[in-house]
Amino acid sequence: FDGSRSTDNVGIASYTWTFMDGTMQTLSGITASYVFATPGTYVVTLTLRDADGNVGTDSLAVTVRDVTPPSITVASPSEGASVPGSVVIVASATDNTAVVRVEFFVDGVSVGNDTTAPFQWPLAAGSLKDGNHTLMVVAYDAAGNSASSVRRVTAVNVPGGLGPFAVGGLIVILAVIAAIGVLLIVILRRKPRRPSDAPPVAAPTIAPPSEPAPASTPPAPISPEPEPPLEVFPDIDNL
Repeated sequence: FDGSRSTDNVGIASYTWTFMDGTMQTLSGITASYVFATPGTYVVTLTLRDADGNVGTDSLAVTVRDVTPPSITVASPSEGASVPGSVVIVASATDNTAVVRVEFFVDGVSVGNDTTAPFQWPLAAGSLKDGNHTLMVVAYDAAGNSASSVRRVTAVNVPGGLGPFAVGGLIVILAVIAAIGVLLIVILRRKPRRPSDAPPVAAPTIAPPSEPAPASTPPAPISPEPEPPLEVFPDIDNL
């Protein structure tokens, strides 16, 4: 602020600047510099005194705009993380006034906005195909200032909707079950068999005597086939 264009017929003895920034702040000098704590409209007053004690004042309304961008980071997932096809993007954002919204991007495409902290956005199963992806979050304040943060992740989809942690847990459970089975087999093999545990001895089985086979019937005698009768032909000479 500059008060050098002020005049007096005998000369100005003092310059006093008053800033109403929540509480009254004062500075002295022909010029003054002041930093307002927050954006808004404020009244600045310059008071002049000459050698005879005469006083003159002038006031000015000053509008302070917000030019400070927010601060934002991707809290989750971490850089280079392997994630399942479904994941929740979590952002941490602050501002000198307030963050009004956070926008979420996947591979440069906007997927949603969140206006209340904690700022986060869930990605449904199958949203991320297998491979590398870029996640970005952008924070905005009321003045339109913005800031962004980026995370690069690798999507690893698991058939059946199981994530890598679920698969790891399943493998551990199966390994424990297999170990218990092997231990039981070893215990059963080393356990001595008591007499009562021996299988009963079966009594011998005596087969009944078999009856003699009936004598074979002699074949019936074969009768000779009868000879055919002789045919008598008439004597031609007697005709």
